Amino acid sequence: MKSGLSREQLIVEFTKSSEFWTLSGETNSGFVHRLYTTILNREPDGAGKTYHTERLDAGESKESVIRDILYSDEHLSLFISTQYLRLLERSAEPSAIEAWKSRMKSDLNQQGLIKELLLSQEYFDLSMKKGYERNNK
Repeated sequence: MKSGLSREQLIVEFTKSSEFWTLSGETNSGFVHRLYTTILNREPDGAGKTYHTERLDAGESKESVIRDILYSDEHLSLFISTQYLRLLERSAEPSAIEAWKSRMKSDLNQQGLIKELLLSQEYFDLSMKKGYERNNK
């Protein structure tokens, strides 16, 4: 992002905002519920909702809970799978998901994954089939 924020940092900033808190009903339980539906695109399971709500009730920061959900295996798998479907127009192999998750937990952010997929030979070949040209100047 031009402002210097990564996609992940932007998500953290939005989800820890007062507006997000208000839309969550201004309760820890509502906040966790909204995190699940916003980040994981699903309703929270009972155990997960209880776990994260209790963390907040005990004084842990919202940002810590947000980051744990954002960098969870579930969210990383969802993000990677979505990018494969959108960019490469196919499902990602389980081994590819695992490899990308490993990189995203160490040194690769969301923008980096998108960039690598866009610069891949597979994306180039798909683009050529559709009549697009890539300008690599």
